[in-house]
Parts: sequence; C-alpha cells; structure tokens
Amino acid sequence: AMVDSAPRAVAAQDGRWSLAMAMPARPALLRLRSAAGRERLVVLAPIVDAPPSVSLQLPARDTVVRTATGTLVLRAQLRDDIGLGDAAFELIISSGQEENFTFRSATVGRVQLGGRAEGAMETRLRLDSLALKPGDVLQLRAVARDRNDATGPGVGSSETRALRVARAGEYDSVAVDAAPPT
Repeated sequence: AMVDSAPRAVAAQDGRWSLAMAMPARPALLRLRSAAGRERLVVLAPIVDAPPSVSLQLPARDTVVRTATGTLVLRAQLRDDIGLGDAAFELIISSGQEENFTFRSATVGRVQLGGRAEGAMETRLRLDSLALKPGDVLQLRAVARDRNDATGPGVGSSETRALRVARAGEYDSVAVDAAPPT
C-alpha cells in the first residue's frame, strides 16, 4: 500500500489484510497492489466538519417594549452533520447612554443533545428577573456545539435578536394622519 507515494504497512490476518491510517487533511491517493500484480486506486477525499446549523424561531423579530415584565419564550431549531453535543441561549444586556455603557451576560436553557443529528430547545425567560431599565437592550442568540472529537467541537450560532426597553418620553408624541379634503 502507498499513500501519495509513501509506503504503508499492511497487516495480514486469517487470509485477509488490513491497513490502519488516519484520514489525511488534504485529498490523497491510496494505491493498493497485490503480490499477483493487481492494483486498485482509492481517492481519499476528506470532508471538513461543518459547524451546527442553528435557527432562532422565537422571538421571531427584534422588538421594543414599554416595560420589561412578563415571560419571553425562546425557541431554536438545531442540526449537525456529525451529531449535536449541547446547546444554550446566550444573553447580553447593555445599559447606559452616550459614553457610559455596562454589559452583563448570561447563559440560559442549556440542554445536552446526546449526539442526535437534529434537535430543538425551548425555555421561558422571566424579563422581571433581568432587572431591565428604560433604555436597556437585551440581545439574545442560540448557540450549539457538535461532538466532533477529531478537530475539536464546531460551534454554530443563530442570528441575534434584540429586545429594547423604551426610554422615558419615547412615546410622548402622537402621529396622526391628516384626513383628505372634503
């Protein structure tokens, strides 16, 4: 046996043979030749692991609320070519204005997916527990890790959604469409 002109040892066992090797990082040609002169060529074409595909289903869009009360349902759909390891929702809360901002982050709703190719996760987030004030912005996304143990886990994330708490005075004006002339 030869891989790209480099000889490889073949082991004989019970009238059969075997060749153990790691998949190369780049495409390679494996040449197998028998003592009788028969030859077989095998192309080794590695496929790189893709990160998980993550789709945030709820909340469906960015939104503005007057007060941060109640419960927000978070839901995501997950897929991976090798198998899903775990997933969670990541939150970043930004507070402040002009040049003074503070940020807090948290992870909620972590689930273990046990190697399944497809999965979903859902959790409920009590907005009261986040102590959001007028002007604060809650950014959230879903993140999943696969079970790739060859090159390390791939990480995929969804698009980010934002929930903004309206500032005081933001709703003070009223927009009225003028009526057409009689």
